[in-house]
Amino acid sequence: MKIAKINSLKNVGILDETTLKNEFTLYKTETKNGQVNTRYMSKVLIRGDNGTGKSTLSNVFRSIEEQERTDEIIEKIKNIDNDENLQIEIELDNGTILRYDNIQKKWINTETVNIKVFNEDYIKENLNLEEFNQNKIDGKYETKEIEISIEKKEYEESKKQISRITEEGKNITKELLNEINNINDKIKKDLDQYCTIETNIEKYNELNDEKLYKEKKEELESCINGFKTLKSSDTFKFLNENNFMNNIDSQKLQELLQYTEDNNKISFVDQFLEMSIEKKEWMDIGISYIEDNKCPFCKNDISRNDFVNEYIKYSASNSKKVEEGLLRYKKELENYKDNILKDIKILILKNKAYSDIVDIKEDISDEEWNIYTNDIECLIGVIEEKLKDVSKKIDQETLNIVQEKIKTIEIIIDKSNKIDKETEKINKVMTNSRKELTNLRQKIKNLYKETLEYSMRENLIKRKQLLKELIEERENNKEKKQKYDKKVEDADITIKEMNTWLDFFGMSKYKVDKNFNLIYKDNNISNKTFILSTGEISALAFSYYLATLVTGLTNDE
Repeated sequence: MKIAKINSLKNVGILDETTLKNEFTLYKTETKNGQVNTRYMSKVLIRGDNGTGKSTLSNVFRSIEEQERTDEIIEKIKNIDNDENLQIEIELDNGTILRYDNIQKKWINTETVNIKVFNEDYIKENLNLEEFNQNKIDGKYETKEIEISIEKKEYEESKKQISRITEEGKNITKELLNEINNINDKIKKDLDQYCTIETNIEKYNELNDEKLYKEKKEELESCINGFKTLKSSDTFKFLNENNFMNNIDSQKLQELLQYTEDNNKISFVDQFLEMSIEKKEWMDIGISYIEDNKCPFCKNDISRNDFVNEYIKYSASNSKKVEEGLLRYKKELENYKDNILKDIKILILKNKAYSDIVDIKEDISDEEWNIYTNDIECLIGVIEEKLKDVSKKIDQETLNIVQEKIKTIEIIIDKSNKIDKETEKINKVMTNSRKELTNLRQKIKNLYKETLEYSMRENLIKRKQLLKELIEERENNKEKKQKYDKKVEDADITIKEMNTWLDFFGMSKYKVDKNFNLIYKDNNISNKTFILSTGEISALAFSYYLATLVTGLTNDE
């Protein structure tokens, strides 16, 4: 597509419309040997003195090239002596008419037109002569050293936006985590460290129902109260199920205390009674090994050993059985006193601690406890007196005391058995309570999470929106970076092409490096305003212009 001719040009600076209409054409019709031929020309040279309108004409075409600045450029080239509207009409070789519309302030039919103009305005826009001592060529292409292009500005702004969103997201996340930690601290202090919330704020929902929030909060408070009740009992371990005492056979004990025997039947009986239990056990074991009246160790005849014979007689007597029975009762009572009573007391205390979940019916008062302890001591004393002389009968008065003491003990034993049954009941209740406590823990965790969601919903919504913006901005950033990288790549290609044109124009001493620094004989130049001539500046700018054409246009264009 080429410009064929200018059909109309009025009120544009001081341009002579007639001359341009006659001379500015890319084809001529000639008649030769009676035949009409059209001759096309590839170039048209327009020459003229200063002030004849060459720059004005170039700006006519620049107003087509830079359509976003059309009105601005047209205003500068109007005929200052004539207020009438401009008339500009240009015909292309395919018959298309390009026309400037004064009303719309734009060109008509220029959608597919590709015009490139090099003139003084181009030089001013692409070479910053006022700051030329910075060794830079400003404008359309970008390196890290030169003035930031639109693409890089957008890319840098996008990076700042990503950084801002990320930082804001971190702050909101920090606030959310602090709120979660505060809730957990409160739970640990007031409830139970095992109830603490383990949560991921990424998975929170955006809950906005105020009514539901109120219901959840009330349910949480109810669960917490129930939890505290159970937790106060949960501080104790399970109660063991014990049969604390077997009922004492009071009749048998009284028979043992009333037992009498003629001391003459067994010699040395007092000595035998005074012997320690350990010695008696040792002698009982030794006697079991005697066979044929011979010592189990030395095999000597011991049939005439009075002590051995008497001990054998004692072992078979009722006196020893009475002694063993009394010792058994004494040991049992001492055991009750030292261990069982202590266990009962502990169980009573524990049962009281569980009274909030179980109705305790049986108890042993402190007064009963003291009487019980004293009565056991009294019984043990009576048994010890009897053991000093098994054959001697306890007097009736002491027997009456024993009967009274036994009645007291039986009352306590009966109560202890009932406590044991209550303990069994408590254990069953506590088993269920522990299960309920476990369920309450989990429920409290879930309810805290849900109520926490409500309290944090504004931050959560804001955070979710920030995450969405961050994802979108990152995608935009990729596109902007690609555009920027493409510009940098184009700049590298343009620099190589530009240096080729500088050589072509005989300026081989000059080079442009990758950062658009102008190099003279391999050295950076400073203060170029005074070094470069007007012609060198023009050649430099024209080299840049041609390089952008070669690298920026397709072959067809």
